[in-house]
Amino acid sequence: MTKTYTIGVAGPFSGPRAAYGEMLKRAAGLSAGDFSLIFEDDCADTGQARAAARRLVSAGVDAVIGHFNSDCARVAGSVYRAAGIPFLMPASTASNLVAETGGYRICAPDDAQVDALAAWMRQRGLRMGKIWCDGSPYADRLQQLIQQRCPMVEPGREPQLQACLGAHHNVALELQEGPQTASIVFVPDDCAIAEFAELAAGTRADLLCAVATPDFETCVTLAMTLLHAAADSGLPLAAALQQMPSIEQGQYRYSGFRLDEMHFGATLEAGALQ
Repeated sequence: MTKTYTIGVAGPFSGPRAAYGEMLKRAAGLSAGDFSLIFEDDCADTGQARAAARRLVSAGVDAVIGHFNSDCARVAGSVYRAAGIPFLMPASTASNLVAETGGYRICAPDDAQVDALAAWMRQRGLRMGKIWCDGSPYADRLQQLIQQRCPMVEPGREPQLQACLGAHHNVALELQEGPQTASIVFVPDDCAIAEFAELAAGTRADLLCAVATPDFETCVTLAMTLLHAAADSGLPLAAALQQMPSIEQGQYRYSGFRLDEMHFGATLEAGALQ
């Protein structure tokens, strides 16, 4: 690699999703190697994401990694696509993002975490009851998928499972303040971060958490690794990424979700996130 490549890294470096921004920045910095990095804060806000994307384009970056929030990735991705800049998404899970942005997704889509939940429920003969959403598009997408793909409780029957869907800080607040109507509460992939355990501590809830495989931090490293391989190929980055055997139609082949149990008492017990 003779050229010095500049990679934009965009994400929520401030605001309530900053824990994910810190993870993104840490993983990018550790795996950057010879790349020069430019960081842009999107505050997990679509307007800020569009502005951040335009600043990265103006700065002349060769590729972009980031925009953790799927709706931020959607609006920013259109900016990168128009500029012809490769866009790698390590943690944006909305199912149609690859087609909408022309980008490369490293993590698995929302469909995969709901399919993992549905399989887990069917293996145990469990049915879903109440679904709480924080009002975000992310939560709404997951609710629709759960209602379509998971066994739902019949009227008059006791549910064995309920779901709290949304951003990790909102889910933690609902667990602290809202009533639990089932013995197990499903929480989505946004809750697979250590800060969630801190915010939700003391809820006495037994949780089932969707965790990306590889986890989102590793997906950032993988995105950087793919860019290094593309840079070393001698081809333009976009052309090299399109030829990567680990990527099929813009989606990394080896991503998925697992379900982790999280038990809350006085402290977070075994099975919880590190």
